Amino acid sequence: MRLKLVIFILMIPIFIFGSEFYTLDELLQGALENNTTLKQANLNLQIARAGLHSSRVNYLPDLSAGIGRREDLENDQTLHTANFSVEHRIALNYDAYFQNRNARHDLNSAQIQSEIQRQNVIFNIIRNYITVLENQKRLALQEENIRIQENIVTESNLLFRQQRITQFDVQQSEINLLNARISAHRARMNLNDSRTRLFELVNITDEGKELADVELYTDFEIETFERELDFDQILRVMAQNETVNRHRTNITRTRLDFFPQVNLRYDFNRTLSSEDLAFDHRRTDHTVSLNLSYSLNRLFRNHFSHRQALYLREHHDLNTSQLLRDITLEFNQHKEELSLLYQLNQLQRSRVAQTTQNLAMAQQRFRLGLVTQLEIDKVALEHLNSQIDLQENHYALILKKLQIDHLLSNPLHNN
Repeated sequence: MRLKLVIFILMIPIFIFGSEFYTLDELLQGALENNTTLKQANLNLQIARAGLHSSRVNYLPDLSAGIGRREDLENDQTLHTANFSVEHRIALNYDAYFQNRNARHDLNSAQIQSEIQRQNVIFNIIRNYITVLENQKRLALQEENIRIQENIVTESNLLFRQQRITQFDVQQSEINLLNARISAHRARMNLNDSRTRLFELVNITDEGKELADVELYTDFEIETFERELDFDQILRVMAQNETVNRHRTNITRTRLDFFPQVNLRYDFNRTLSSEDLAFDHRRTDHTVSLNLSYSLNRLFRNHFSHRQALYLREHHDLNTSQLLRDITLEFNQHKEELSLLYQLNQLQRSRVAQTTQNLAMAQQRFRLGLVTQLEIDKVALEHLNSQIDLQENHYALILKKLQIDHLLSNPLHNN
């Protein structure tokens, strides 16, 4: 019992203050629940789904029922009636069929657009999250740079008093310190701006906690990051194809308008009547009719409607071709940039390894009295700059892979 009480007491700060970090999954979940764009996309999806259900109702026959009372003033007679009727019409160019097809296209487009919006939100949040992480670490490294520059200034002043360096060297070290402070201030401003953009996307209040690091694309070997263009799986292409299919449906409809109007109609009518509400007089009518007609005015009107539909289809076919070319070009460009970033990453890793080794040698020489603190600080600064460059390239590689996956409509949050 005492053990449980101790555990509960230790957990109280966690319950009260919560986690010390924001996590990517936490912000993604908040965005999927609170993002206004996603809410609008979901409403558009519901509207399209309601439109499809509404179009399906048009397949049903028209049903009607009613009651009435008729007064014959000349014969002083009252007649009560009740009737029920069923009417249904089928035509060669059946409106209900094409309304249903278009509603299905609209629903498919809404579903695709909803998924596009969801993936855009996920991509933008991950991209901004990584930008904040990069700015967090850049700020930490810049603050370390300030500490090194302050040591250099202190050591420079000491060497100047010993007349081992000139006033110019002291002023140069002070300028470097100012530059370091300016860089740190810019890093802090960039961090604030990136956090603002991130939490505007998530649509939650920023409590000022740091962001936890993420494990994305931990294997940086470029040979393991193989992606192929599959246009059938790219959402932007799917959305464009759905638009083209909708116009093809309209072309089919305009072509049918050139044929004579053929209508098949069935009517069922059941009427009950009486003078005393007994409804003992009954009458049932069944009617089947077939009508064939042709309008010359409609022929000219349909001619221009059909030409317009053909032009629209050609226009969207050109848009599809251009979209495929743009995606292919963008994909190849991303792959080339990824290869260059990977090569740069290899060079920067070698640079960090060299500066790390150089710093260790300088520290050993300092312990032997062969170099001054000033020289060690300069070597440490070079090592720090190599780490900053490597860190920037590290996040640039992640973002480039994210861009490729986003272009190909791959699920980003599972990588």
